[in-house]
Amino acid sequence: MSNNGTTALHPNDSFYNILDMIYDDQREEHSHHVFKNRFNREYKHANNVSHYCEQIAIRMYTNNNPLIFKVRIAGFLHDIGKSKIDEKILNTPGSLSEEEWFEIKKHPEIGAKMMGFSNRYENVLDIKMAIYQHHERLNGSGYPLGIKGDQIILPARIIAVADSFDAMTNKRVYQKEYSVHDALYEIKKQAGILYDPAVVDCFCDYIRSP
Repeated sequence: MSNNGTTALHPNDSFYNILDMIYDDQREEHSHHVFKNRFNREYKHANNVSHYCEQIAIRMYTNNNPLIFKVRIAGFLHDIGKSKIDEKILNTPGSLSEEEWFEIKKHPEIGAKMMGFSNRYENVLDIKMAIYQHHERLNGSGYPLGIKGDQIILPARIIAVADSFDAMTNKRVYQKEYSVHDALYEIKKQAGILYDPAVVDCFCDYIRSP
Protein backbone atom coordinates (compact mmCIF):
# COMPACT_ATOMS: atom_id res chain seq x y z
CA MET A 1 0.00 0.00 0.00
CA SER A 2 1.46 3.40 -0.94
CA ASN A 3 1.23 6.61 1.06
CA ASN A 4 -1.80 7.84 -0.90
CA GLY A 5 -3.80 4.71 -0.12
CA THR A 6 -3.49 3.09 -3.52
CA THR A 7 -2.47 -0.52 -4.11
CA ALA A 8 0.18 -1.46 -6.67
CA LEU A 9 -0.28 -4.52 -8.81
CA HIS A 10 2.72 -6.74 -8.13
CA PRO A 11 4.39 -9.45 -10.26
CA ASN A 12 3.65 -11.97 -7.51
CA ASP A 13 -0.09 -11.34 -7.78
CA SER A 14 -1.92 -14.20 -9.46
CA PHE A 15 -4.24 -13.49 -12.37
CA TYR A 16 -7.19 -14.50 -10.24
CA ASN A 17 -6.19 -12.18 -7.38
CA ILE A 18 -6.13 -9.34 -9.88
CA LEU A 19 -9.51 -10.38 -11.29
CA ASP A 20 -10.93 -10.42 -7.77
CA MET A 21 -9.65 -6.90 -7.14
CA ILE A 22 -11.16 -5.64 -10.40
CA TYR A 23 -14.54 -7.28 -9.89
CA ASP A 24 -14.72 -6.29 -6.22
CA ASP A 25 -14.50 -2.67 -7.40
CA GLN A 26 -17.57 -2.94 -9.64
CA ARG A 27 -20.45 -1.00 -8.09
CA GLU A 28 -23.26 -2.75 -9.94
CA GLU A 29 -26.33 -4.78 -9.03
CA HIS A 30 -24.95 -7.94 -10.64
CA SER A 31 -22.65 -10.14 -8.59
CA HIS A 32 -19.00 -9.95 -9.59
CA HIS A 33 -19.06 -13.76 -9.58
CA VAL A 34 -21.32 -13.71 -12.64
CA PHE A 35 -18.79 -11.65 -14.57
CA LYS A 36 -15.87 -13.71 -13.28
CA ASN A 37 -17.48 -16.99 -14.29
CA ARG A 38 -18.15 -15.69 -17.80
CA PHE A 39 -14.56 -14.51 -18.12
CA ASN A 40 -13.32 -17.93 -17.00
CA ARG A 41 -14.68 -19.38 -20.22
CA GLU A 42 -12.12 -17.29 -22.06
CA TYR A 43 -9.32 -18.38 -19.75
CA LYS A 44 -7.43 -20.46 -22.30
CA HIS A 45 -7.35 -17.63 -24.82
CA ALA A 46 -6.45 -15.08 -22.13
CA ASN A 47 -3.65 -17.28 -20.81
CA ASN A 48 -2.27 -17.97 -24.31
CA VAL A 49 -2.28 -14.29 -25.26
CA SER A 50 -0.62 -13.39 -21.97
CA HIS A 51 2.14 -15.95 -22.60
CA TYR A 52 2.74 -14.72 -26.16
CA CYS A 53 2.79 -11.11 -24.94
CA GLU A 54 5.34 -11.97 -22.28
CA GLN A 55 7.63 -13.69 -24.79
CA ILE A 56 7.43 -10.74 -27.19
CA ALA A 57 8.01 -8.26 -24.36
CA ILE A 58 11.06 -10.17 -23.11
CA ARG A 59 12.60 -9.70 -26.55
CA MET A 60 11.60 -6.04 -26.85
CA TYR A 61 12.15 -4.77 -23.30
CA THR A 62 15.09 -7.06 -22.39
CA ASN A 63 15.56 -6.66 -18.63
CA ASN A 64 12.76 -4.19 -17.91
CA ASN A 65 10.76 -6.50 -15.64
CA PRO A 66 8.03 -3.99 -14.64
CA LEU A 67 7.10 -3.40 -18.28
CA ILE A 68 7.20 -7.11 -19.08
CA PHE A 69 4.87 -7.71 -16.12
CA LYS A 70 2.44 -5.03 -17.31
CA VAL A 71 2.32 -6.45 -20.83
CA ARG A 72 1.73 -9.94 -19.43
CA ILE A 73 -1.16 -8.73 -17.28
CA ALA A 74 -2.63 -6.62 -20.09
CA GLY A 75 -2.49 -9.64 -22.37
CA PHE A 76 -4.42 -11.71 -19.86
CA LEU A 77 -7.04 -9.01 -19.29
CA HIS A 78 -7.35 -7.68 -22.85
CA ASP A 79 -10.84 -9.13 -23.41
CA ILE A 80 -12.20 -8.60 -19.91
CA GLY A 81 -14.74 -6.16 -21.35
CA LYS A 82 -16.41 -9.07 -23.15
CA SER A 83 -17.63 -10.28 -19.75
CA LYS A 84 -20.28 -7.56 -20.04
CA ILE A 85 -21.27 -8.26 -23.65
CA ASP A 86 -24.40 -10.34 -24.35
CA GLU A 87 -23.34 -14.00 -24.62
CA LYS A 88 -25.71 -14.54 -27.54
CA ILE A 89 -23.65 -12.05 -29.52
CA LEU A 90 -20.34 -13.61 -28.46
CA ASN A 91 -21.56 -17.05 -29.55
CA THR A 92 -23.05 -15.95 -32.86
CA PRO A 93 -21.90 -18.33 -35.63
CA GLY A 94 -20.94 -16.72 -38.91
CA SER A 95 -21.12 -13.02 -39.65
CA LEU A 96 -22.40 -10.52 -37.10
CA SER A 97 -25.12 -8.04 -37.90
CA GLU A 98 -24.24 -4.34 -37.89
CA GLU A 99 -25.88 -3.97 -34.48
CA GLU A 100 -24.04 -6.98 -33.05
CA TRP A 101 -20.71 -5.76 -34.39
CA PHE A 102 -21.37 -2.35 -32.81
CA GLU A 103 -21.83 -4.06 -29.43
CA ILE A 104 -18.71 -6.23 -29.79
CA LYS A 105 -16.60 -3.17 -30.59
CA LYS A 106 -17.47 -1.72 -27.19
CA HIS A 107 -15.43 -4.30 -25.27
CA PRO A 108 -12.04 -2.50 -25.30
CA GLU A 109 -13.58 0.63 -23.78
CA ILE A 110 -15.58 -1.42 -21.27
CA GLY A 111 -12.44 -3.31 -20.24
CA ALA A 112 -10.44 -0.11 -19.84
CA LYS A 113 -13.18 1.37 -17.67
CA MET A 114 -13.19 -1.74 -15.51
CA MET A 115 -9.44 -1.32 -14.94
CA GLY A 116 -9.83 2.37 -14.15
CA PHE A 117 -13.01 2.10 -12.09
CA SER A 118 -11.35 3.09 -8.84
CA ASN A 119 -8.26 5.06 -7.88
CA ARG A 120 -6.78 2.38 -5.65
CA TYR A 121 -4.39 0.97 -8.27
CA GLU A 122 -1.33 3.09 -8.79
CA ASN A 123 0.36 1.32 -11.71
CA VAL A 124 -2.39 0.33 -14.14
CA LEU A 125 -2.38 3.22 -16.62
CA ASP A 126 -0.33 1.31 -19.23
CA ILE A 127 -2.46 -1.80 -18.69
CA LYS A 128 -5.66 0.21 -19.04
CA MET A 129 -4.44 1.89 -22.24
CA ALA A 130 -3.24 -1.42 -23.71
CA ILE A 131 -6.68 -2.94 -23.13
CA TYR A 132 -8.34 0.13 -24.66
CA GLN A 133 -6.12 0.11 -27.75
CA HIS A 134 -5.58 -3.61 -28.41
CA HIS A 135 -7.86 -3.62 -31.47
CA GLU A 136 -6.21 -0.56 -33.04
CA ARG A 137 -4.17 -1.30 -36.14
CA LEU A 138 -1.02 0.27 -37.56
CA ASN A 139 -2.79 1.71 -40.63
CA GLY A 140 -5.65 3.24 -38.64
CA SER A 141 -8.22 0.61 -39.62
CA GLY A 142 -8.82 -0.62 -36.07
CA TYR A 143 -11.15 0.47 -33.27
CA PRO A 144 -12.36 2.16 -31.09
CA LEU A 145 -10.38 5.29 -32.02
CA GLY A 146 -8.94 4.51 -35.45
CA ILE A 147 -5.51 5.75 -34.36
CA LYS A 148 -2.39 4.60 -36.22
CA GLY A 149 1.36 4.00 -35.96
CA ASP A 150 3.08 5.26 -32.83
CA GLN A 151 -0.19 6.70 -31.57
CA ILE A 152 -0.85 3.13 -30.44
CA ILE A 153 1.19 2.29 -27.35
CA LEU A 154 3.66 -0.57 -27.72
CA PRO A 155 1.90 -2.92 -25.25
CA ALA A 156 -1.27 -2.64 -27.36
CA ARG A 157 0.71 -3.36 -30.54
CA ILE A 158 2.12 -6.44 -28.82
CA ILE A 159 -1.34 -7.67 -27.79
CA ALA A 160 -2.62 -7.13 -31.36
CA VAL A 161 -0.17 -9.72 -32.71
CA ALA A 162 -0.56 -12.18 -29.83
CA ASP A 163 -4.35 -11.95 -29.86
CA SER A 164 -4.62 -12.36 -33.63
CA PHE A 165 -2.31 -15.38 -33.69
CA ASP A 166 -4.14 -17.18 -30.90
CA ALA A 167 -7.53 -16.41 -32.46
CA MET A 168 -6.34 -17.81 -35.80
CA THR A 169 -4.87 -21.00 -34.36
CA ASN A 170 -7.93 -21.94 -32.29
CA LYS A 171 -11.37 -22.87 -33.57
CA ARG A 172 -13.92 -20.08 -33.20
CA VAL A 173 -17.62 -20.02 -33.95
CA TYR A 174 -16.96 -17.37 -36.59
CA GLN A 175 -13.84 -18.70 -38.34
CA LYS A 176 -11.85 -21.78 -39.27
CA GLU A 177 -8.74 -22.89 -37.38
CA TYR A 178 -5.40 -22.02 -39.02
CA SER A 179 -2.22 -24.04 -38.72
CA VAL A 180 0.70 -22.33 -36.97
CA HIS A 181 2.44 -22.00 -40.34
CA ASP A 182 -0.57 -20.40 -42.03
CA ALA A 183 -1.28 -18.06 -39.11
CA LEU A 184 2.32 -16.84 -39.09
CA TYR A 185 2.13 -16.32 -42.85
CA GLU A 186 -0.99 -14.16 -42.46
CA ILE A 187 0.54 -12.09 -39.66
CA LYS A 188 3.84 -11.57 -41.51
CA LYS A 189 1.88 -10.58 -44.61
CA GLN A 190 0.21 -7.80 -42.59
CA ALA A 191 3.43 -6.56 -40.91
CA GLY A 192 3.71 -2.83 -41.55
CA ILE A 193 0.01 -2.68 -42.48
CA LEU A 194 -1.94 -3.97 -39.49
CA TYR A 195 0.89 -5.01 -37.19
CA ASP A 196 4.12 -3.46 -35.93
CA PRO A 197 6.97 -5.14 -37.91
CA ALA A 198 9.27 -5.14 -34.87
CA VAL A 199 6.63 -6.92 -32.80
CA VAL A 200 6.04 -9.44 -35.59
CA ASP A 201 9.79 -10.12 -35.81
CA CYS A 202 10.03 -10.74 -32.06
CA PHE A 203 7.02 -13.04 -32.15
CA CYS A 204 8.45 -15.03 -35.05
CA ASP A 205 11.73 -15.31 -33.14
CA TYR A 206 9.83 -16.79 -30.20
CA ILE A 207 7.91 -19.26 -32.37
CA ARG A 208 11.15 -20.40 -34.05
CA SER A 209 12.98 -20.80 -30.71
CA PRO A 210 13.45 -24.33 -29.31
